[in-house]
Amino acid sequence: MRIDGLADDEAATVERLLGTINDKRERNWLRSQYYDAKRRPKDAGLVLPPHLVNTLGAVLGWPAKAVDGRANRARFQGLSYVKDEGVQRELDTFMEDNYLIPEIQQGIIASLEHSLSFLVADRGEADGEPESLLLVKDALNATGEWNVRRRGLDNFLSVTDWWGNSETSNARELAFHQPGKKVSYLRQETDGGHWHKISESKGAPLDHVTVHPMVYRPRKGREYGSSCISRPIMGITDMAVRTVVRAEVGAEFYSTPQRWLMGADEKAFGDKNPWQIIVGRIMALSDDEDLTNPRAEVGQFPQISMQPHMDQLRSLAQLFSGEASIPVSSLGISIDSNPTSADSYSASREDIISDVETALEASWRQAVERAVKDAMELRGVTMDDRVIARFLDPRYTSKAAASDAFSKQVAAMPWLAETEVAVDMLGYDPAITAQLKAERQKASSAQTLNNIANMAAAAMKPATTGAPTQNGNQ
Repeated sequence: MRIDGLADDEAATVERLLGTINDKRERNWLRSQYYDAKRRPKDAGLVLPPHLVNTLGAVLGWPAKAVDGRANRARFQGLSYVKDEGVQRELDTFMEDNYLIPEIQQGIIASLEHSLSFLVADRGEADGEPESLLLVKDALNATGEWNVRRRGLDNFLSVTDWWGNSETSNARELAFHQPGKKVSYLRQETDGGHWHKISESKGAPLDHVTVHPMVYRPRKGREYGSSCISRPIMGITDMAVRTVVRAEVGAEFYSTPQRWLMGADEKAFGDKNPWQIIVGRIMALSDDEDLTNPRAEVGQFPQISMQPHMDQLRSLAQLFSGEASIPVSSLGISIDSNPTSADSYSASREDIISDVETALEASWRQAVERAVKDAMELRGVTMDDRVIARFLDPRYTSKAAASDAFSKQVAAMPWLAETEVAVDMLGYDPAITAQLKAERQKASSAQTLNNIANMAAAAMKPATTGAPTQNGNQ
């Protein structure tokens, strides 16, 4: 592969990375189809005609439940930098400019869906863009080579435009990141034509690639992790969809009882179609006089039951629940008619809570903190201490329980009530937390002014005389 404006070794790296994106594209698209509930059941022709399956359009949203159930428990709350209030204000501005809370949430969903996503720190290039950016790239459109010794990327390539649908078409424009070099933007003028460099990023680059992967379930030998939509989850989903299709076909064809006739004269039906015969309110049949036994006889086949289909769907829901670590009730299947206790509710979600906590500490939190630090350095803000990415507790705790736990902690550590952390511990959402902190600051300022006013008033009072001594001197 030759690219005008790039050295041969750089062009070879671009070719290698683009090949990786194309090689993984089918697998990544497959998981996206399962997440979006667009995947048709496999091998349904074993029991049903393929055209009938496509006509019914039966799908299930179970894989999305597995992904969203985790993403909803990994809720990004904000950034903290305790060392410098000026830097904290810069962080707050950066968050607001980049709509960082929904952006990070999208990165978490993409990480669960495809095993990883990328947080890209970059400078604002066009008018109206923030001074520094933090963008999410999914595995459908980006990849990079991981250095296990440095714990970082040696390079990074993202597709910024396709010639058509990214599922089947070729890349049209690329962004190539290298350590210590400006980002190179590449383009193909015609599909399958020659590549050339059209521009590069502004400003001085950092000494490393300012891209950090958010990996779900990384392990040795598989540093880019595994998708939450695993092979077992896809297989169970296919079986469940086929069950739904069979149930739908059964309801469509056999909901009306099937009848049989013997010894009836066909003239009795006249020009009526089968539907008119079935729904007719009055049935009058004449005997066929040509038969030995001319008496017409009418019977009815037993109506099929939907219970076997529902039992199978319930069994598959239990299998899916075990594989995805989510309660069966989240799949719309009721197993126990008795109300669920608070302890049972918490116990049924222990696996998914533990999974989210592991993902946060193994990759997601660190990726956010590193990407934000890079973005702030590109913004011209030096940070010589760690920026802290705050996430809400994956455990859903009631306000009463959170208040009780907070009261016990304050009783052991009274000074905790005077810190900014106290409001965060109570589990309020970011908007309410910010408002509470602002109100507290306002009240503190008012109290300070009152104290100053009281001190000034005391200083202006005349000095009081003391009691006279024995000789009459003061």
